[in-house]
Amino acid sequence: METLNATLGAVFLGILAAAILYGITSAQTFIYFNSARSREDTCILRSLVSFLWIIDTVHMALTVHGIYFYLVTNYGNFDTVSSPPWSVPAQGFATGISDFIVRCFFARRIALLYNNKNYFSRALPVVITTLAVIILLLGCAFATSAYILKTFEGLKKAETLFYTSLAGAVALDMAVAASLCAFLIRSRTGVKRTDSMLSFLIAFTINTGFETFTFMAALWAGTLICAFRVTYKYLCPLVFNNIRPVA
Repeated sequence: METLNATLGAVFLGILAAAILYGITSAQTFIYFNSARSREDTCILRSLVSFLWIIDTVHMALTVHGIYFYLVTNYGNFDTVSSPPWSVPAQGFATGISDFIVRCFFARRIALLYNNKNYFSRALPVVITTLAVIILLLGCAFATSAYILKTFEGLKKAETLFYTSLAGAVALDMAVAASLCAFLIRSRTGVKRTDSMLSFLIAFTINTGFETFTFMAALWAGTLICAFRVTYKYLCPLVFNNIRPVA
């Protein structure tokens, strides 16, 4: 019983939280497409939002399949606990694609804000996009390793990919949030009304950027601390894929 509490029990609670986040993401998508803002945005941007929601829906379906495999299909079969079903590694690809698109969106936002004012402003979006591609490839490599190595115990051989991609995600999210905040702070004019609006935007940026950074940093630290005790640590970034679109 203690083993189940520490493994499937924890995963089940995580999936409940992921389902809540998916519901919030779906509500945000519905509100966006029924707002005047969506009609002003380009067709590419609207398609991107739709694609992100589809990816999150696929991810949620894979997540449900994974827990169904353990709790229903193989109920009482403790031998299956050590091996992930096909849907679990597949979540890695969905997570990687979703995160990559969101990071590219932030890179585009930074490029539009800085408007090629100097070399730094031109290089920053390129660096962010390049790092996002590297993190995507690392995540896909780890997901592929899960198919090859078959068991959670075997995944220890690919831990370098896991920790590198997670650390890279933490660093990149922090850099994106810091870049947006730096631009807004430098844009203060001294006019009270304008500065109040900028303060609101800074707070919003901190919420959207540092929220994901804080979560990923806590996850990275937690997996390092529990590296030798928590077999299911590899599922954490997959289960909470919806945290970034929500933010």
